[in-house]
Amino acid sequence: GKSETVRTLEIGEVYKYLGLEQRLSQDPKHCWTGLKDKIVNRAKTIFSSDLTIGQKVTMYNTIVIPAARFIFQNAVFQGHLESEIKTARDFDTLVRKLLVAEKVRFAKSNKSRLYVRAELGGLGLKSLKTEFMTSVLIKEMYINIHPAMAPCRVLFQKMSRRQKRNPLTDASKIRQMLRINCSYEGSPTFQGI
Repeated sequence: GKSETVRTLEIGEVYKYLGLEQRLSQDPKHCWTGLKDKIVNRAKTIFSSDLTIGQKVTMYNTIVIPAARFIFQNAVFQGHLESEIKTARDFDTLVRKLLVAEKVRFAKSNKSRLYVRAELGGLGLKSLKTEFMTSVLIKEMYINIHPAMAPCRVLFQKMSRRQKRNPLTDASKIRQMLRINCSYEGSPTFQGI
């Protein structure tokens, strides 16, 4: 068989995945700034196009949201979880303003209806805040369920006892905010939502 060698990145080198720069050491502010630029540019292109509103929403949900989810799941953010949730919420506000500017929605229309699934009478737009919070919960599930993550899980549990921020403490805060109960003892169980 044919074998290929995967080149190792040097410090400062980048490659692109989902159109976003990847590097060995990501500055959290760079992640948010890069994501904001991508969201605004891609959303402007999509919502100013001649597509139908449904097609625009589908494109936004399948182009912008996966790039944001990738950043949310793989970046190591610093600071407070609440400020990161606020930043994601601010991205949603930015997108809603763009929808008004591009005449996809009226300024005074109900913003919650934008995020309701189309089959229930909404527009079906995905929320960046919801995607951020979901990615934190998915990361927690992966850490707690996947056997290869046992060393990380132990480290994060020690950090949690010392009240240091980590993916498990972030997920715990989000579960409290959303009133979701879960247990990873034996088979994982989830209650809520």
